[in-house]
Amino acid sequence: MKKYVLILFFFVFHTLVCAQQNRTVCLWDLTTRNSEPNISYVHAADHMLKVWGVPYVVKTSTDSVFNYGMIVASSRISSTTFTVSEVEQLKAFVSNGGIFIAGGFTGGGNTAVGDSLNKFFGINNTTDDDKRFRIKFLTEQVDPSFRWLNDPLEKEISLGNDSVTFTTRAYDVTTAQVMATFENGDNAIVRNPWGAGYTYLAGLVFRDLISLSQMDIDFHAERKYSNSFEPSADAFMLFLKAVYAKHFPYAVWKHTIPDKKKGSLIVTHDLDSQTAMDLVTEYSSFEYKKSIIATYNVTTRYFSDWQMGPFFLPAPNIYKLDSARIHCGHVIGNHSIGHFPDMDDEHVFEIGVRGHYDTTNYKPRYDGNKTTGGVIYAEVQLSKILLENRFPVQIRTWRSGNLTYPKVLNNLLDTIGYDFSSTNSANDVLTNFPFRARTNKSNSGTYTRVLEIPMTVSDVFYVAGTKDKPRGDTISEADMEYKVGLWRDVTLECANNYAPCILLIHPNRMYKLRALKRLLQLLPLAEMDLRGMESYGDFWNYRETVNFSSTYFNDTLKITIPSSQLPIQRKLGFVIDQGMAIDSSKILVMDEMGNPLTHYRYDWYENGKYILFEPASVWIDGDTLPDVGPLQKGFNVFNLYPNPYSLELKIDYSSDLSTDLLIKVYNAVGKLMFEKIIPVSSGKKTLVCPDFSILPNALYLVNIMSQGTLYHYKIIKE
Repeated sequence: MKKYVLILFFFVFHTLVCAQQNRTVCLWDLTTRNSEPNISYVHAADHMLKVWGVPYVVKTSTDSVFNYGMIVASSRISSTTFTVSEVEQLKAFVSNGGIFIAGGFTGGGNTAVGDSLNKFFGINNTTDDDKRFRIKFLTEQVDPSFRWLNDPLEKEISLGNDSVTFTTRAYDVTTAQVMATFENGDNAIVRNPWGAGYTYLAGLVFRDLISLSQMDIDFHAERKYSNSFEPSADAFMLFLKAVYAKHFPYAVWKHTIPDKKKGSLIVTHDLDSQTAMDLVTEYSSFEYKKSIIATYNVTTRYFSDWQMGPFFLPAPNIYKLDSARIHCGHVIGNHSIGHFPDMDDEHVFEIGVRGHYDTTNYKPRYDGNKTTGGVIYAEVQLSKILLENRFPVQIRTWRSGNLTYPKVLNNLLDTIGYDFSSTNSANDVLTNFPFRARTNKSNSGTYTRVLEIPMTVSDVFYVAGTKDKPRGDTISEADMEYKVGLWRDVTLECANNYAPCILLIHPNRMYKLRALKRLLQLLPLAEMDLRGMESYGDFWNYRETVNFSSTYFNDTLKITIPSSQLPIQRKLGFVIDQGMAIDSSKILVMDEMGNPLTHYRYDWYENGKYILFEPASVWIDGDTLPDVGPLQKGFNVFNLYPNPYSLELKIDYSSDLSTDLLIKVYNAVGKLMFEKIIPVSSGKKTLVCPDFSILPNALYLVNIMSQGTLYHYKIIKE
């Protein structure tokens, strides 16, 4: 008996210490326990935690899940998921300060385990229904869990708009507090205190809200197809992220936007007509002047049919695109060959064979009603070959013509080597954050290399039509101010959630360029990342690879980054929630051996602190300048010239002491091309840099740093 008591005491004490110090989340994979046929439940919870940006691990065994501060259950819980002993361990974990989040608990079932879980969650009855279509968060309660639910579309989220939707569960409460209800008043999300910790129980499983919409096999939950704010999945994820922040003081997470920005406006163009080709220079030149790196998705039309002509063939069109790439730093993406509206119709398009097609044997045609001779492999692979043969670049980004999405598209994009897709509407998939595309457009599919970055707003405003393929109405000069106002509103709503906003403009009319100019006038550009689709995608992919941990104990916050992760790239920053309220000397950033790491701290939104491992820069009307503040120390760069240059660059600078100058040169997609440390003397001087002559002709971004001050220039080598 004494031995049993000692073991239980050790478990309780160990759990208490872990809950206090370890803020890493454990994603408890219940796939095997529930005999689930695939890992779609884990995918959804995994995506949610990636968006949060907090440290997390995935575990399956009770031997290790209780060593963390918060547990998130991947799947629904029934009365057979846990043993009696495991339920007692779970209760002890929460009682001693742990947080347990679950969704879709099926109810007690009049079993010992089920009844025990009912009490644990603070409920006594569960009701299933497939006709609940909205969840309303009770934001009138004063609770920090609702901190990011500001818009009416966040306070009430959509689960579906068909006659039925996925099965949800409502809970009658005993000791639990109701946090959200369904539209009929049934309780949707409840929180229950248990000892020193809390349980949070949602009446849905994460998969049904997050993954079904990402695969577009949901119940048409979007309230509009595009050009509006649709945060249904995001609001749910951000609510639970706020739960994490509430229970772990000075929580730390990886920021979702590069380089200390609040939002990201990602400008993309689909070139699917001759009129779009005609105006490439006008658009690309303006965007270059405003420090925008745009993605030009090219339809490689080499034949004529009812729909359009072979506008990819004329040499002047290729020259304009190459000039936009070389001189303005823009990126070439792929927009298919035929721009066919029925590419996702399995009865019209065959999948085909990899590597089989060229311009001599692939001759599809669209007659105004139906495509003949269409092959998905040709559209995806041959178009990439055509672009890479014309331009000396790797084509990494895909957007389907007409935004069609065949079930096998992700498989083919992955096989052929694409990194990014922006084919989905963000409204349609209920999220503005990137997510990993899965094979076969299926919940049972596996992750691919392809990152889907959904399109948010565009010059096509969808009106009456079917739910699956709404008919579009383009922006016009007459309604431009109104529709640009919608773009602005959606962009700002995304930025308030620190999410990107992807803008699609078909650059075939000059008034659309004026619309872009007007949008930029209406936005706080100093707070916006403008470096484009592939730059943002690379940032997100890198963000997913960075591991860290944090503890808060004895009034000291320790952030630990393993030495294997160093150096941290310039774009990635870490947010300390409510960090302004903690003594700066109590914030320690170190590697796993306790060695302090050089970093830079900035004040952040929501009373937070922001950590970077290289100084930040700010955007001012087309130029990036050093972030003013405590890092300014008597070193100044006045000019970098000539621009364009061919042989050497000159730097006019002043310094109040002899020091070292660090120069880093990046190409337009963020790859480091040149790095050198140069000793410089004090005074007002001109430094000649002949080393720059070795760079190929292109647009470059130059970082010049000394004494903690960073300058950022754009230059052209020709």
